[in-house]
Amino acid sequence: MRCGPRAAGALPGSLTRIGTAEGWAERTYRGTVEAQRAADATGITRPSPVAEAALGAVVAAGTEQVRGEAWRAAQADKPVVAMCHVMRRARRAMTALDHRAA
Repeated sequence: MRCGPRAAGALPGSLTRIGTAEGWAERTYRGTVEAQRAADATGITRPSPVAEAALGAVVAAGTEQVRGEAWRAAQADKPVVAMCHVMRRARRAMTALDHRAA
């Protein structure tokens, strides 16, 4: 039984499939690296001292009631609210870029 000619005939198709898979893997890898670089370049703004103190009070609250009061106080301060929105948008942008990289 001679398997050589049949195996040799299958070789070009096999090499084509391998080349296609390698090309796809390379494009996917490059896209992932570019998305990760973009995510890494996106910074999150450091909160102002007032916003940091307000958010720190929320985090340090011992009970849900105190946490709620601290949160409502933070939400009453327009500069703190604006800073929270800026930070939230930056975090969402980074998360979106991270998901593209994954």
